[in-house]
Amino acid sequence: MNPEIFPDRLKSARLIKGWSLRELAARIGGIVSINSLSRYEKGIMLPGEDIFTALCEALEVPSSFFDRPVVNLKEVEFRKLTKLSLKKQNQIREDAADFLSRYVELEKIMGISQRFVNPFSEKPVINGRDDIERYIKELRKLWKIGTDPIHNVTELLESKDLKVQEISVDEKFDGMTAMADYEGETHYIIVINTFDRPAVRKRFTCLHELAHLLFDFSKISTERDKENLCHHAAGAMLLPEPELKRFFGEKRKSINIRELVTVKEQAGISLGAILFRAQYFGIVSESYAKNQFKFFSIKKRRNSTEPGNYCVPEQSNRMTLLLYRGIEEGIISVSKAAHLSGMTTEEFLESPII
Repeated sequence: MNPEIFPDRLKSARLIKGWSLRELAARIGGIVSINSLSRYEKGIMLPGEDIFTALCEALEVPSSFFDRPVVNLKEVEFRKLTKLSLKKQNQIREDAADFLSRYVELEKIMGISQRFVNPFSEKPVINGRDDIERYIKELRKLWKIGTDPIHNVTELLESKDLKVQEISVDEKFDGMTAMADYEGETHYIIVINTFDRPAVRKRFTCLHELAHLLFDFSKISTERDKENLCHHAAGAMLLPEPELKRFFGEKRKSINIRELVTVKEQAGISLGAILFRAQYFGIVSESYAKNQFKFFSIKKRRNSTEPGNYCVPEQSNRMTLLLYRGIEEGIISVSKAAHLSGMTTEEFLESPII
């Protein structure tokens, strides 16, 4: 136990569980008072060996958890912030900070030092949707990905050295972005909720959160308008104008549902987002798009029940691959890999193959 780190790490472990001090005291069988737990978190006193062991067991963390430096997230942005309680926000933040600290430790062990860099020399200032279209077009050029559909969004972001964390919480939460200065280096993380989310929604959320990191929305007056522009950025990345017009042409009176489903399955974008882009570029009229939204109940059904499936796996694999590479090359032990993955050794050994 590192006495300088222990107080913050104890609080972090408790918040990750979503527990109050009272709940933590109950979880360890009342062997220590709430007041003493508070004093531990303030660094006024340290627990004895028996209590420390009980804390590790209750919080389900190894003793080494309390030796890893604390990561303090900055510039945290939640989607749908008003629908998340402060308790849940803290839980997600602390879990992301812990994930980031484990990820960075793994990279250091593996000798990896690349860091995400905004491809724009300065954050572009966004005034509206036309700016989004222009800068997304430039982004695709800078990242040399052309206008073809993106096979795996998460893989693309990880190839640019963004950390992507997938969590599963039954909450009104889609995604979050944050940055952290950790041991003299700046790291960026995107957190997405995978609970009951199909691939198209995960892809859209990742790119929505990317827009938060890349662009300056200070000129946008309302939070709703800002979120809508991030939606627009995600749609523009998933279905650029040339591809959209290749699928549908320049002008249409109507679009068959089977056409929409085919594009969804090729480009990995929801039916609603496809229709919105077709309307934005004048391929179909605004009134037609609105009628289609109503007719197919796209807004009500969300992405989970609408027709069509994007069958390409959309998931984060980079950290897992680094762990197995480290084991195979004899750089880290299985127990160390388990610790860095946030699992017990038994859980790690039983985890499914990628």
